[in-house]
Amino acid sequence: MKRFAACIFCIFLALLAVSPVFAQQRVALVIGNSAYSTVGKLINPGKDARSIAATFLRMGYDVTQGYDLNRAAMRRAVVTFGHKARRADLAVIYFAGHGIEVNGENWLLPVDTRLSVDVDVEDEALALSFVMNKLRTTNRLGLIILDACRNNPFLQRMTRSAHLTRAVKNGLARVEPKGNVLVAYAAREGTRAYDGRGANSPYAAALLKHLQTPGLDVRLLFGRIRDEVRRTTQRLQSPHIYGSLGGEEIALQKGGAVGKNRYAALERENQKLKKKLKGQISKGAERDMTVPLAPIVPKEKSKSGLWNRWFGKEKKLAIGAFPANGSASRHHFIPGTIFDDCNGAGWCPSMVVVSKGSFLMGSSSGDNDEKPVRWVTIGKPFAVGRFEVTFKEWGACVSGGGCKGYQPKDQGWGKGKRPVINVSRNDARTYLKWLKKKTGKSYRLLSEAEWEYVARAGTTGAFSWPDKISTAKANYDGTHTYDGSFKGNYRKETVPVDSFEANAFGLYNVHGNVWEWVEDCYKGSYEGAPVDGSAITTEKCLIGVLRGGSWANYPAYLRSANRYWYKSVDRYDFVGFRVARSL
Repeated sequence: MKRFAACIFCIFLALLAVSPVFAQQRVALVIGNSAYSTVGKLINPGKDARSIAATFLRMGYDVTQGYDLNRAAMRRAVVTFGHKARRADLAVIYFAGHGIEVNGENWLLPVDTRLSVDVDVEDEALALSFVMNKLRTTNRLGLIILDACRNNPFLQRMTRSAHLTRAVKNGLARVEPKGNVLVAYAAREGTRAYDGRGANSPYAAALLKHLQTPGLDVRLLFGRIRDEVRRTTQRLQSPHIYGSLGGEEIALQKGGAVGKNRYAALERENQKLKKKLKGQISKGAERDMTVPLAPIVPKEKSKSGLWNRWFGKEKKLAIGAFPANGSASRHHFIPGTIFDDCNGAGWCPSMVVVSKGSFLMGSSSGDNDEKPVRWVTIGKPFAVGRFEVTFKEWGACVSGGGCKGYQPKDQGWGKGKRPVINVSRNDARTYLKWLKKKTGKSYRLLSEAEWEYVARAGTTGAFSWPDKISTAKANYDGTHTYDGSFKGNYRKETVPVDSFEANAFGLYNVHGNVWEWVEDCYKGSYEGAPVDGSAITTEKCLIGVLRGGSWANYPAYLRSANRYWYKSVDRYDFVGFRVARSL
Protein backbone atom coordinates (compact mmCIF):
# COMPACT_ATOMS: atom_id res chain seq x y z
CA MET A 1 0.00 0.00 0.00
CA LYS A 2 2.86 2.33 0.87
CA ARG A 3 4.56 1.57 -2.47
CA PHE A 4 1.30 2.29 -4.28
CA ALA A 5 0.93 5.62 -2.48
CA ALA A 6 4.55 6.46 -3.28
CA CYS A 7 3.96 5.74 -6.98
CA ILE A 8 0.86 7.90 -6.99
CA PHE A 9 2.87 10.69 -5.35
CA CYS A 10 5.63 10.36 -7.99
CA ILE A 11 3.08 10.58 -10.78
CA PHE A 12 1.58 13.65 -9.12
CA LEU A 13 4.99 15.33 -9.00
CA ALA A 14 5.64 14.47 -12.64
CA LEU A 15 2.32 16.03 -13.65
CA LEU A 16 3.16 19.16 -11.69
CA ALA A 17 6.50 19.40 -13.47
CA VAL A 18 4.85 19.62 -16.88
CA SER A 19 1.92 21.73 -15.71
CA PRO A 20 1.72 25.25 -17.19
CA VAL A 21 1.90 26.61 -13.65
CA PHE A 22 5.42 25.17 -13.35
CA ALA A 23 6.40 25.85 -16.96
CA GLN A 24 9.51 27.83 -17.73
CA GLN A 25 8.99 31.43 -16.59
CA ARG A 26 10.41 34.08 -18.88
CA VAL A 27 10.37 37.77 -17.99
CA ALA A 28 11.60 40.92 -19.73
CA LEU A 29 12.06 44.58 -18.82
CA VAL A 30 12.19 46.98 -21.79
CA ILE A 31 13.21 50.64 -21.36
CA GLY A 32 13.41 53.20 -24.16
CA ASN A 33 14.74 56.67 -23.30
CA SER A 34 14.57 59.25 -26.10
CA ALA A 35 13.42 62.61 -24.69
CA TYR A 36 16.57 63.77 -22.89
CA SER A 37 15.86 67.16 -21.34
CA THR A 38 19.31 68.75 -21.66
CA VAL A 39 20.96 67.24 -24.75
CA GLY A 40 18.07 66.76 -27.17
CA LYS A 41 15.90 63.90 -28.33
CA LEU A 42 17.29 60.68 -29.79
CA ILE A 43 15.64 59.37 -32.94
CA ASN A 44 15.09 55.65 -32.49
CA PRO A 45 15.20 54.38 -28.86
CA GLY A 46 11.47 54.80 -28.20
CA LYS A 47 10.40 52.96 -31.32
CA ASP A 48 13.17 50.37 -30.95
CA ALA A 49 12.03 49.60 -27.41
CA ARG A 50 8.37 49.31 -28.41
CA SER A 51 9.25 46.95 -31.24
CA ILE A 52 11.41 44.81 -28.95
CA ALA A 53 8.70 44.76 -26.26
CA ALA A 54 6.10 43.61 -28.78
CA THR A 55 8.46 40.87 -29.94
CA PHE A 56 8.99 39.56 -26.40
CA LEU A 57 5.23 39.66 -25.82
CA ARG A 58 4.72 37.48 -28.87
CA MET A 59 7.43 35.13 -27.59
CA GLY A 60 5.40 34.55 -24.43
CA TYR A 61 7.43 36.67 -22.01
CA ASP A 62 5.96 38.58 -19.09
CA VAL A 63 7.00 42.05 -20.28
CA THR A 64 7.38 45.25 -18.24
CA GLN A 65 7.82 48.45 -20.28
CA GLY A 66 9.06 51.96 -19.47
CA TYR A 67 9.59 54.95 -21.74
CA ASP A 68 11.39 58.25 -21.11
CA LEU A 69 12.01 57.38 -17.45
CA ASN A 70 13.61 59.71 -14.93
CA ARG A 71 16.14 58.28 -12.47
CA ALA A 72 13.65 57.47 -9.72
CA ALA A 73 11.31 55.65 -12.12
CA MET A 74 14.17 53.83 -13.85
CA ARG A 75 15.68 52.62 -10.56
CA ARG A 76 12.26 51.53 -9.31
CA ALA A 77 11.63 49.58 -12.53
CA VAL A 78 14.96 47.74 -12.24
CA VAL A 79 14.49 46.94 -8.54
CA THR A 80 10.94 45.65 -9.08
CA PHE A 81 12.09 43.59 -12.04
CA GLY A 82 14.91 42.13 -9.94
CA HIS A 83 12.30 40.45 -7.71
CA LYS A 84 10.68 38.87 -10.79
CA ALA A 85 14.07 37.76 -12.11
CA ARG A 86 14.84 35.75 -8.95
CA ARG A 87 11.92 33.43 -9.70
CA ALA A 88 12.46 33.26 -13.46
CA ASP A 89 14.32 30.81 -15.67
CA LEU A 90 15.10 33.50 -18.26
CA ALA A 91 15.23 37.22 -17.46
CA VAL A 92 16.04 39.85 -20.08
CA ILE A 93 16.60 43.60 -19.73
CA TYR A 94 16.68 45.69 -22.91
CA PHE A 95 17.75 49.34 -22.68
CA ALA A 96 17.85 51.84 -25.55
CA GLY A 97 19.10 55.35 -24.84
CA HIS A 98 22.28 57.06 -23.71
CA GLY A 99 24.92 55.07 -21.85
CA ILE A 100 28.34 56.44 -20.93
CA GLU A 101 31.61 55.40 -19.30
CA VAL A 102 33.06 57.51 -16.49
CA ASN A 103 36.33 56.43 -14.90
CA GLY A 104 35.93 52.83 -16.05
CA GLU A 105 32.36 52.49 -14.77
CA ASN A 106 29.35 52.19 -17.10
CA TRP A 107 26.20 54.22 -16.52
CA LEU A 108 22.73 54.09 -18.08
CA LEU A 109 21.22 57.56 -18.32
CA PRO A 110 17.63 58.51 -17.40
CA VAL A 111 16.02 61.36 -19.36
CA ASP A 112 16.47 63.89 -16.51
CA THR A 113 20.28 63.48 -16.44
CA ARG A 114 22.11 66.83 -16.35
CA LEU A 115 25.74 66.00 -15.42
CA SER A 116 27.05 69.49 -14.75
CA VAL A 117 29.91 67.77 -12.91
CA ASP A 118 31.17 64.28 -13.69
CA VAL A 119 30.82 63.09 -10.08
CA ASP A 120 27.07 63.77 -10.32
CA VAL A 121 26.78 60.61 -12.41
CA GLU A 122 26.49 58.60 -9.18
CA ASP A 123 23.35 60.53 -8.20
CA GLU A 124 21.82 61.08 -11.64
CA ALA A 125 22.39 57.80 -13.50
CA LEU A 126 22.10 54.05 -12.94
CA ALA A 127 25.27 51.97 -12.73
CA LEU A 128 25.36 48.99 -15.08
CA SER A 129 26.86 46.96 -12.22
CA PHE A 130 23.71 47.66 -10.19
CA VAL A 131 21.56 46.35 -13.04
CA MET A 132 23.73 43.24 -13.51
CA ASN A 133 23.45 42.34 -9.84
CA LYS A 134 19.65 42.15 -10.14
CA LEU A 135 20.00 39.23 -12.59
CA ARG A 136 22.65 37.15 -10.81
CA THR A 137 20.12 34.87 -9.12
CA THR A 138 18.07 34.12 -12.26
CA ASN A 139 17.80 30.34 -12.61
CA ARG A 140 19.22 29.74 -16.10
CA LEU A 141 20.08 33.02 -17.82
CA GLY A 142 20.11 36.72 -17.04
CA LEU A 143 20.60 38.78 -20.21
CA ILE A 144 21.15 42.54 -20.54
CA ILE A 145 20.89 43.99 -24.05
CA LEU A 146 22.25 47.53 -24.39
CA ASP A 147 21.57 49.62 -27.47
CA ALA A 148 23.25 52.42 -25.58
CA CYS A 149 26.79 52.67 -26.92
CA ARG A 150 26.29 56.09 -28.48
CA ASN A 151 28.50 59.14 -28.27
CA ASN A 152 28.72 60.86 -24.88
CA PRO A 153 26.68 64.08 -25.33
CA PHE A 154 27.60 65.34 -21.85
CA LEU A 155 31.37 65.26 -22.34
CA GLN A 156 31.77 68.91 -23.33
CA ARG A 157 29.37 70.26 -20.71
CA MET A 158 30.75 68.36 -17.70
CA THR A 159 33.11 70.01 -15.24
CA ARG A 160 35.86 67.51 -14.40
CA SER A 161 36.59 66.69 -10.75
CA ALA A 162 40.09 66.00 -9.53
CA HIS A 163 39.68 62.36 -8.46
CA LEU A 164 37.95 61.14 -11.64
CA THR A 165 40.48 60.82 -14.43
CA ARG A 166 38.46 59.60 -17.38
CA ALA A 167 35.20 60.33 -19.15
CA VAL A 168 34.98 58.56 -22.49
CA LYS A 169 33.67 60.12 -25.69
CA ASN A 170 32.18 57.00 -27.25
CA GLY A 171 30.74 53.74 -26.03
CA LEU A 172 31.01 51.76 -22.83
CA ALA A 173 33.79 49.99 -20.93
CA ARG A 174 34.32 46.24 -20.99
CA VAL A 175 32.42 44.30 -18.31
CA GLU A 176 32.90 40.90 -16.66
CA PRO A 177 29.48 39.61 -15.58
CA LYS A 178 29.30 36.97 -12.84
CA GLY A 179 27.18 33.83 -12.83
CA ASN A 180 24.83 33.01 -15.70
CA VAL A 181 24.65 36.63 -16.83
CA LEU A 182 25.43 37.86 -20.33
CA VAL A 183 25.70 41.51 -21.37
CA ALA A 184 25.23 42.30 -25.06
CA TYR A 185 26.57 45.63 -26.36
CA ALA A 186 25.33 47.18 -29.60
CA ALA A 187 28.98 48.05 -30.27
CA ARG A 188 32.26 46.73 -28.85
CA GLU A 189 33.68 48.58 -25.83
CA GLY A 190 34.95 52.09 -26.59
CA THR A 191 33.17 52.28 -29.95
CA ARG A 192 29.96 53.92 -31.07
CA ALA A 193 26.59 52.47 -32.04
CA TYR A 194 24.63 54.27 -34.74
CA ASP A 195 20.96 55.26 -34.96
CA GLY A 196 20.95 54.58 -38.70
CA ARG A 197 18.50 55.92 -41.29
CA GLY A 198 15.83 53.26 -41.06
CA ALA A 199 12.78 52.92 -38.85
CA ASN A 200 14.99 51.15 -36.26
CA SER A 201 18.65 51.37 -35.32
CA PRO A 202 20.85 48.79 -37.09
CA TYR A 203 21.25 46.84 -33.85
CA ALA A 204 17.53 46.83 -33.00
CA ALA A 205 16.68 45.84 -36.58
CA ALA A 206 19.03 42.85 -36.34
CA LEU A 207 17.55 41.88 -32.97
CA LEU A 208 14.03 42.01 -34.37
CA LYS A 209 15.08 39.88 -37.32
CA HIS A 210 16.64 37.05 -35.30
CA LEU A 211 15.13 37.10 -31.79
CA GLN A 212 12.18 34.86 -32.63
CA THR A 213 14.23 32.09 -34.24
CA PRO A 214 12.88 28.95 -32.50
CA GLY A 215 15.36 26.90 -30.50
CA LEU A 216 18.43 28.98 -31.46
CA ASP A 217 21.06 28.98 -28.71
CA VAL A 218 21.67 32.47 -27.33
CA ARG A 219 25.36 32.39 -28.32
CA LEU A 220 24.53 31.63 -31.96
CA LEU A 221 21.72 34.19 -31.84
CA PHE A 222 24.09 37.04 -30.98
CA GLY A 223 26.60 35.77 -33.50
CA ARG A 224 24.00 36.21 -36.22
CA ILE A 225 23.07 39.63 -34.87
CA ARG A 226 26.73 40.66 -34.93
CA ASP A 227 27.13 39.58 -38.55
CA GLU A 228 23.93 41.37 -39.56
CA VAL A 229 24.98 44.68 -37.97
CA ARG A 230 28.50 44.54 -39.40
CA ARG A 231 27.02 43.95 -42.84
CA THR A 232 24.43 46.76 -42.65
CA THR A 233 26.92 49.31 -41.24
CA GLN A 234 29.77 48.30 -43.55
CA ARG A 235 31.78 47.16 -40.50
CA LEU A 236 31.53 50.56 -38.78
CA GLN A 237 29.68 48.93 -35.87
CA SER A 238 30.51 45.56 -34.37
CA PRO A 239 28.30 44.27 -31.53
CA HIS A 240 29.90 42.24 -28.76
CA ILE A 241 28.68 39.99 -25.94
CA TYR A 242 30.36 39.69 -22.52
CA GLY A 243 30.14 36.83 -20.04
CA SER A 244 30.17 33.05 -20.36
CA LEU A 245 27.75 30.17 -19.98
CA GLY A 246 28.13 26.44 -19.37
CA GLY A 247 27.51 23.65 -21.84
CA GLU A 248 23.71 23.79 -21.72
CA GLU A 249 21.99 25.20 -24.80
CA ILE A 250 19.71 28.12 -23.93
CA ALA A 251 17.27 29.61 -26.42
CA LEU A 252 15.31 32.83 -25.91
CA GLN A 253 12.54 31.48 -28.13
CA LYS A 254 11.25 27.98 -27.49
CA GLY A 255 11.63 25.48 -30.30
CA GLY A 256 8.95 23.12 -31.58
CA ALA A 257 6.76 22.68 -34.58
CA VAL A 258 4.97 25.69 -36.00
CA GLY A 259 1.18 25.50 -35.73
CA LYS A 260 -1.06 25.25 -38.76
CA ASN A 261 -1.56 28.49 -40.61
CA ARG A 262 -5.24 29.31 -40.39
CA TYR A 263 -4.90 31.35 -43.56
CA ALA A 264 -3.36 28.49 -45.59
CA ALA A 265 -6.25 28.29 -48.05
CA LEU A 266 -6.18 32.03 -48.68
CA GLU A 267 -2.40 31.90 -49.08
CA ARG A 268 -2.75 29.26 -51.82
CA GLU A 269 -5.19 31.54 -53.61
CA ASN A 270 -2.76 34.37 -53.07
CA GLN A 271 0.05 32.43 -54.77
CA LYS A 272 -2.20 31.76 -57.75
CA LEU A 273 -3.00 35.46 -57.97
CA LYS A 274 0.68 36.35 -57.73
CA LYS A 275 1.52 34.08 -60.67
CA LYS A 276 -1.40 35.43 -62.65
CA LEU A 277 -0.36 39.04 -62.12
CA LYS A 278 3.39 38.51 -62.27
CA GLY A 279 3.68 40.04 -65.70
CA GLN A 280 2.13 43.28 -64.45
CA ILE A 281 4.90 43.96 -61.93
CA SER A 282 7.50 46.38 -63.24
CA LYS A 283 11.22 45.90 -62.64
CA GLY A 284 11.13 48.92 -60.37
CA ALA A 285 8.39 47.32 -58.32
CA GLU A 286 10.46 44.16 -57.95
CA ARG A 287 13.28 46.23 -56.51
CA ASP A 288 11.16 48.39 -54.27
CA MET A 289 8.42 45.88 -53.45
CA THR A 290 6.23 48.70 -52.16
CA VAL A 291 4.28 49.13 -55.37
CA PRO A 292 0.57 48.27 -55.47
CA LEU A 293 -1.31 47.36 -58.61
CA ALA A 294 -3.98 49.67 -59.89
CA PRO A 295 -7.37 48.71 -58.41
CA ILE A 296 -9.34 46.05 -60.22
CA VAL A 297 -12.39 47.80 -61.65
CA PRO A 298 -15.66 45.83 -61.56
CA LYS A 299 -16.77 44.71 -65.01
CA GLU A 300 -20.24 43.43 -64.18
CA LYS A 301 -23.29 45.49 -65.07
CA SER A 302 -25.96 46.32 -62.53
CA LYS A 303 -29.66 46.32 -63.39
CA SER A 304 -29.62 50.11 -63.40
CA GLY A 305 -26.78 50.17 -65.94
CA LEU A 306 -24.63 52.42 -63.77
CA TRP A 307 -21.53 50.20 -64.01
CA ASN A 308 -21.84 50.34 -67.79
CA ARG A 309 -22.26 54.09 -67.69
CA TRP A 310 -19.12 54.67 -65.64
CA PHE A 311 -16.86 51.79 -66.69
CA GLY A 312 -18.11 51.04 -70.20
CA LYS A 313 -16.58 52.21 -73.46
CA GLU A 314 -18.57 55.43 -73.54
CA LYS A 315 -17.24 56.79 -70.24
CA LYS A 316 -14.70 55.43 -67.76
CA LEU A 317 -14.22 56.99 -64.34
CA ALA A 318 -10.61 58.12 -64.03
CA ILE A 319 -8.84 57.68 -60.73
CA GLY A 320 -9.05 61.02 -58.95
CA ALA A 321 -12.20 62.17 -60.80
CA PHE A 322 -15.24 62.09 -58.54
CA PRO A 323 -18.94 62.46 -59.28
CA ALA A 324 -20.87 64.93 -57.18
CA ASN A 325 -22.35 63.99 -53.82
CA GLY A 326 -24.83 61.20 -54.34
CA SER A 327 -27.55 59.68 -52.23
CA ALA A 328 -26.74 56.80 -49.96
CA SER A 329 -28.67 54.41 -52.17
CA ARG A 330 -26.72 51.24 -52.87
CA HIS A 331 -27.16 51.88 -56.60
CA HIS A 332 -25.06 55.03 -56.30
CA PHE A 333 -22.08 53.43 -54.57
CA ILE A 334 -19.83 53.82 -57.59
CA PRO A 335 -16.08 54.06 -56.80
CA GLY A 336 -15.29 57.74 -56.39
CA THR A 337 -18.77 58.72 -55.21
CA ILE A 338 -18.74 61.13 -52.28
CA PHE A 339 -21.59 60.92 -49.78
CA ASP A 340 -22.51 61.20 -46.11
CA ASP A 341 -25.20 59.69 -43.92
CA CYS A 342 -26.41 62.90 -42.27
CA ASN A 343 -27.85 64.75 -45.30
CA GLY A 344 -24.99 67.24 -45.41
CA ALA A 345 -25.56 68.44 -41.84
CA GLY A 346 -21.84 68.15 -41.12
CA TRP A 347 -21.96 66.16 -37.90
CA CYS A 348 -20.93 62.87 -39.55
CA PRO A 349 -17.90 61.96 -41.68
CA SER A 350 -17.80 62.66 -45.41
CA MET A 351 -17.19 59.34 -47.17
CA VAL A 352 -15.79 58.25 -50.53
CA VAL A 353 -16.40 54.89 -52.21
CA VAL A 354 -13.29 52.86 -53.03
CA SER A 355 -13.25 50.03 -55.58
CA LYS A 356 -12.13 46.50 -54.91
CA GLY A 357 -8.63 45.58 -56.07
CA SER A 358 -5.30 43.84 -55.44
CA PHE A 359 -1.97 45.28 -54.32
CA LEU A 360 1.41 44.42 -52.84
CA MET A 361 1.34 45.10 -49.10
CA GLY A 362 4.49 45.85 -47.11
CA SER A 363 8.05 46.72 -48.03
CA SER A 364 11.13 44.54 -48.44
CA SER A 365 13.37 47.53 -47.68
CA GLY A 366 11.52 48.74 -44.58
CA ASP A 367 11.27 47.58 -40.99
CA ASN A 368 10.97 43.88 -40.18
CA ASP A 369 7.32 44.23 -39.25
CA GLU A 370 6.61 45.30 -42.86
CA LYS A 371 7.69 41.89 -44.16
CA PRO A 372 7.18 39.56 -45.93
CA VAL A 373 5.65 41.48 -48.82
CA ARG A 374 2.51 39.74 -50.07
CA TRP A 375 -0.37 40.17 -52.47
CA VAL A 376 -3.60 41.25 -50.82
CA THR A 377 -6.99 41.27 -52.52
CA ILE A 378 -9.76 43.60 -51.37
CA GLY A 379 -12.76 41.65 -52.63
CA LYS A 380 -15.54 44.23 -52.27
CA PRO A 381 -15.92 48.00 -52.65
CA PHE A 382 -16.15 49.89 -49.35
CA ALA A 383 -16.36 53.49 -48.15
CA VAL A 384 -13.66 55.43 -46.32
CA GLY A 385 -13.70 58.74 -44.48
CA ARG A 386 -12.22 61.38 -46.75
CA PHE A 387 -10.80 63.07 -43.68
CA GLU A 388 -9.61 62.11 -40.24
CA VAL A 389 -12.43 62.38 -37.68
CA THR A 390 -12.59 65.99 -36.47
CA PHE A 391 -13.21 67.61 -33.11
CA LYS A 392 -16.53 68.85 -34.51
CA GLU A 393 -17.63 65.29 -35.33
CA TRP A 394 -16.45 64.01 -31.96
CA GLY A 395 -18.33 66.86 -30.26
CA ALA A 396 -21.52 65.75 -32.00
CA CYS A 397 -21.04 62.31 -30.45
CA VAL A 398 -20.62 63.76 -26.95
CA SER A 399 -23.61 66.09 -27.43
CA GLY A 400 -25.64 63.13 -28.64
CA GLY A 401 -24.95 61.17 -25.46
CA GLY A 402 -22.15 59.00 -26.88
CA CYS A 403 -18.38 58.65 -26.54
CA LYS A 404 -18.84 58.23 -22.76
CA GLY A 405 -18.90 62.03 -22.52
CA TYR A 406 -15.13 62.18 -23.00
CA GLN A 407 -13.84 65.61 -24.06
CA PRO A 408 -10.28 65.28 -25.46
CA LYS A 409 -7.89 68.19 -25.04
CA ASP A 410 -6.88 70.08 -28.18
CA GLN A 411 -3.50 71.24 -26.74
CA GLY A 412 -4.57 74.84 -27.46
CA TRP A 413 -4.31 74.31 -31.22
CA GLY A 414 -8.02 74.66 -31.93
CA LYS A 415 -10.89 72.27 -32.60
CA GLY A 416 -13.47 72.47 -35.40
CA LYS A 417 -11.93 70.96 -38.53
CA ARG A 418 -8.75 69.81 -36.83
CA PRO A 419 -8.42 66.07 -36.27
CA VAL A 420 -9.57 64.88 -32.87
CA ILE A 421 -6.51 63.90 -30.81
CA ASN A 422 -5.80 62.36 -27.42
CA VAL A 423 -8.12 59.48 -28.30
CA SER A 424 -7.26 55.84 -27.70
CA ARG A 425 -8.23 52.91 -29.88
CA ASN A 426 -10.90 52.13 -27.30
CA ASP A 427 -12.17 55.72 -27.54
CA ALA A 428 -12.42 55.42 -31.32
CA ARG A 429 -14.56 52.33 -30.91
CA THR A 430 -16.99 54.21 -28.63
CA TYR A 431 -17.40 56.82 -31.38
CA LEU A 432 -18.07 54.12 -33.97
CA LYS A 433 -20.65 52.50 -31.70
CA TRP A 434 -22.50 55.82 -31.43
CA LEU A 435 -22.20 56.53 -35.17
CA LYS A 436 -23.60 53.11 -36.07
CA LYS A 437 -26.54 53.62 -33.73
CA LYS A 438 -27.17 57.16 -34.97
CA THR A 439 -27.08 56.35 -38.70
CA GLY A 440 -28.04 52.69 -38.73
CA LYS A 441 -25.01 52.01 -40.99
CA SER A 442 -22.11 49.60 -40.54
CA TYR A 443 -19.29 51.98 -39.56
CA ARG A 444 -15.97 50.57 -38.34
CA LEU A 445 -12.22 51.15 -38.38
CA LEU A 446 -10.30 50.23 -41.51
CA SER A 447 -8.36 47.00 -41.47
CA GLU A 448 -4.63 47.55 -41.76
CA ALA A 449 -4.66 46.13 -45.30
CA GLU A 450 -7.52 48.44 -46.32
CA TRP A 451 -5.63 51.40 -44.86
CA GLU A 452 -2.48 50.68 -46.88
CA TYR A 453 -4.58 50.03 -49.99
CA VAL A 454 -6.32 53.42 -49.83
CA ALA A 455 -3.13 55.21 -48.76
CA ARG A 456 -1.27 53.90 -51.80
CA ALA A 457 -4.22 54.62 -54.10
CA GLY A 458 -2.59 52.89 -57.06
CA THR A 459 0.69 54.80 -56.76
CA THR A 460 4.30 53.62 -56.81
CA GLY A 461 6.92 54.31 -54.18
CA ALA A 462 6.85 55.22 -50.52
CA PHE A 463 4.04 57.81 -50.64
CA SER A 464 0.85 58.40 -52.57
CA TRP A 465 2.49 60.84 -54.95
CA PRO A 466 5.24 60.19 -57.51
CA ASP A 467 7.75 62.86 -56.46
CA LYS A 468 9.63 63.62 -53.23
CA ILE A 469 7.82 64.28 -49.96
CA SER A 470 7.64 67.89 -48.81
CA THR A 471 5.88 69.92 -46.14
CA ALA A 472 3.76 71.42 -48.92
CA LYS A 473 2.18 67.96 -49.28
CA ALA A 474 1.94 66.74 -45.68
CA ASN A 475 2.27 67.81 -42.04
CA TYR A 476 5.42 66.33 -40.42
CA ASP A 477 8.76 67.33 -38.90
CA GLY A 478 10.26 69.06 -41.92
CA THR A 479 13.64 69.60 -40.26
CA HIS A 480 14.42 66.06 -41.46
CA THR A 481 14.50 64.67 -44.99
CA TYR A 482 13.77 61.39 -46.74
CA ASP A 483 15.26 59.95 -49.94
CA GLY A 484 16.68 63.23 -51.17
CA SER A 485 13.78 65.49 -50.16
CA PHE A 486 14.34 69.08 -49.06
CA LYS A 487 13.91 70.38 -45.54
CA GLY A 488 10.74 72.34 -44.82
CA ASN A 489 8.42 73.54 -42.07
CA TYR A 490 7.97 71.93 -38.69
CA ARG A 491 4.53 73.13 -37.62
CA LYS A 492 4.62 71.34 -34.24
CA GLU A 493 0.83 70.90 -34.22
CA THR A 494 -2.03 69.49 -36.26
CA VAL A 495 -3.59 71.27 -39.23
CA PRO A 496 -7.23 71.19 -40.50
CA VAL A 497 -8.14 67.83 -42.00
CA ASP A 498 -8.76 69.23 -45.50
CA SER A 499 -5.25 70.70 -45.76
CA PHE A 500 -3.07 69.78 -48.77
CA GLU A 501 -4.26 67.83 -51.81
CA ALA A 502 -6.24 64.59 -51.70
CA ASN A 503 -4.67 61.41 -53.03
CA ALA A 504 -5.97 59.60 -56.11
CA PHE A 505 -8.76 57.94 -54.11
CA GLY A 506 -9.91 61.28 -52.70
CA LEU A 507 -8.44 60.88 -49.18
CA TYR A 508 -6.77 63.75 -47.33
CA ASN A 509 -3.81 63.53 -44.94
CA VAL A 510 -3.22 59.79 -45.10
CA HIS A 511 0.43 60.79 -44.68
CA GLY A 512 1.12 62.86 -41.57
CA ASN A 513 -0.99 65.14 -39.38
CA VAL A 514 -2.03 62.35 -36.94
CA TRP A 515 -1.42 58.62 -36.66
CA GLU A 516 -4.63 56.72 -37.43
CA TRP A 517 -5.89 53.74 -35.42
CA VAL A 518 -6.89 50.71 -37.48
CA GLU A 519 -8.82 47.57 -36.52
CA ASP A 520 -5.86 45.19 -36.30
CA CYS A 521 -4.03 44.00 -33.23
CA TYR A 522 -0.29 44.39 -33.63
CA LYS A 523 1.78 41.47 -34.89
CA GLY A 524 5.51 41.86 -35.52
CA SER A 525 5.50 40.54 -39.08
CA TYR A 526 3.17 39.56 -41.91
CA GLU A 527 3.94 35.85 -41.55
CA GLY A 528 0.58 34.08 -41.73
CA ALA A 529 -1.33 37.34 -42.12
CA PRO A 530 -4.59 37.28 -44.10
CA VAL A 531 -4.48 38.06 -47.80
CA ASP A 532 -8.16 38.97 -48.17
CA GLY A 533 -7.91 42.43 -46.59
CA SER A 534 -9.40 41.35 -43.26
CA ALA A 535 -8.06 42.49 -39.90
CA ILE A 536 -6.03 40.49 -37.38
CA THR A 537 -8.00 40.72 -34.14
CA THR A 538 -8.15 39.02 -30.75
CA GLU A 539 -10.80 39.02 -28.05
CA LYS A 540 -8.73 41.37 -25.91
CA CYS A 541 -6.60 43.53 -28.18
CA LEU A 542 -4.06 45.05 -25.81
CA ILE A 543 -1.83 46.49 -28.54
CA GLY A 544 -3.34 48.19 -31.59
CA VAL A 545 -1.83 49.24 -34.91
CA LEU A 546 -1.38 52.86 -36.05
CA ARG A 547 -0.72 54.04 -39.58
CA GLY A 548 0.30 57.17 -41.46
CA GLY A 549 2.70 59.11 -39.24
CA SER A 550 2.02 62.47 -37.64
CA TRP A 551 2.99 66.12 -37.29
CA ALA A 552 5.66 65.06 -34.76
CA ASN A 553 7.44 62.48 -36.93
CA TYR A 554 10.28 62.40 -39.43
CA PRO A 555 9.16 61.82 -43.04
CA ALA A 556 10.29 58.17 -43.05
CA TYR A 557 7.49 57.40 -40.60
CA LEU A 558 4.89 58.64 -43.12
CA ARG A 559 5.60 55.91 -45.69
CA SER A 560 2.59 53.92 -46.89
CA ALA A 561 4.11 50.68 -45.61
CA ASN A 562 5.28 51.95 -42.22
CA ARG A 563 3.62 50.53 -39.10
CA TYR A 564 3.47 51.68 -35.50
CA TRP A 565 1.72 50.50 -32.38
CA TYR A 566 0.55 51.59 -28.97
CA LYS A 567 -1.56 50.09 -26.21
CA SER A 568 -5.27 50.27 -27.06
CA VAL A 569 -5.82 52.52 -24.04
CA ASP A 570 -3.06 55.04 -24.88
CA ARG A 571 -3.96 58.65 -25.68
CA TYR A 572 -1.52 61.04 -27.38
CA ASP A 573 -1.70 64.44 -29.07
CA PHE A 574 -0.37 62.94 -32.31
CA VAL A 575 -2.95 60.13 -32.60
CA GLY A 576 -6.45 60.20 -34.13
CA PHE A 577 -8.43 57.94 -36.46
CA ARG A 578 -10.36 57.62 -39.73
CA VAL A 579 -13.56 55.63 -40.27
CA ALA A 580 -14.65 53.05 -42.83
CA ARG A 581 -18.08 51.76 -43.79
CA SER A 582 -19.06 48.44 -45.31
CA LEU A 583 -21.40 48.73 -48.31
